[in-house]
Amino acid sequence: TDVASQIYDTEGVDDFTIPTGATWSIDSIVAPGFYNVVAPNASKTIVTIYNDNSGLPGTVAWADTLNDGDPDNDGTLEPHFIDPIVLTGGTYWLSVKLYTSTTPWYWNRITAQVSNYQFLWQNPNGGYAVCTSWAGLNPCLAIADSSVAFQIYGCEGIKPSVDLGPDTTLCQNATYTLATGSSNANFQHLWSNNAVTTSIQVSQAGVYTVTVLDLSSNCTTIKSVDIDVSNPIINSLAD
Repeated sequence: TDVASQIYDTEGVDDFTIPTGATWSIDSIVAPGFYNVVAPNASKTIVTIYNDNSGLPGTVAWADTLNDGDPDNDGTLEPHFIDPIVLTGGTYWLSVKLYTSTTPWYWNRITAQVSNYQFLWQNPNGGYAVCTSWAGLNPCLAIADSSVAFQIYGCEGIKPSVDLGPDTTLCQNATYTLATGSSNANFQHLWSNNAVTTSIQVSQAGVYTVTVLDLSSNCTTIKSVDIDVSNPIINSLAD
């Protein structure tokens, strides 16, 4: 946000728990909410996941600012992650907010407390003269609600690691190998040309996509690469 408005920066967090011994690979988060004015156009979304520190947000486990977290401009923030967020068993705190000072976004609240702890809020720079550190909505804003709504999508386990390399331009009649780099017997491959091998040979322009499924965990990775074919340069020489 701009410097003049930083005193009004606020943040809210709610907790979630991953069972002991489990590992989650998180692809996306859905946080229903609403705007008090016209929705912004392609506003950036800040997602932060904190480790738990005795019932309060502690150190940052993961954080990023993503472009256009609300593609429908309907108030529901839907950040998707190019690389999954991998977290092991424990309690975490989720923060989702817009990177803007001109369009306030409000997280949909739930009256009941649905997790280990109640939703927490803070205004660190004191612009609202309340709760410069983490506290519940009731002491901060005289709001009785105890939780906010959000959904976490992904799988339990580690997603297959797949790297098809960068987009590539081929010379005409050239052949190029696309390979996932995985020989794990538990990984099932399906390419957009219906091949089921770990690699394919391509010579035509197009977007090639591979889906790799880990049969042991049902975790899936989807990767694409764009192949172009250049036109030959023909020089005409005068007699």
